[in-house]
Amino acid sequence: METAKKIRMYRKKSGLTQNQLAEKTGLSIATIQGYEQNKYEPKIETLQKIAVALGVSINDLKPTLPLKAGELIKKELIDELKKLNISVEGISARDRTDAVIKALEKKKSLLAAYDSMNISGQDKAIEQMELLTKIPEYRKEDKPE
Repeated sequence: METAKKIRMYRKKSGLTQNQLAEKTGLSIATIQGYEQNKYEPKIETLQKIAVALGVSINDLKPTLPLKAGELIKKELIDELKKLNISVEGISARDRTDAVIKALEKKKSLLAAYDSMNISGQDKAIEQMELLTKIPEYRKEDKPE
């Protein structure tokens, strides 16, 4: 489902008018209408404001793609695994799928925790992540190409 449809759906579910949502977010009614009509996509910061005003997670407003059986082909899985820094050497197709799902679930869990924080908490989380990446025992080793 598109972000535009999700904004509209959650706005209606919350019992808000476009004008009320505009007031709660500090955006203009024309901007809210533009998002709901899919004329343009909100920036992540704006999407966060809308999510807070609607009482939902920012992930609830992000677009979702319908998946059909067999739509995820081997190459796409391999590409996704490489993005996640997971080696695909000697891994069966089923295990690749499981590895992608597991890695994505971890990321989803981390993002959900992040989204549940206020701006100060999110800033602090980013600060802590940056500090952790500087500690050698927490860094992945660079693999030669």
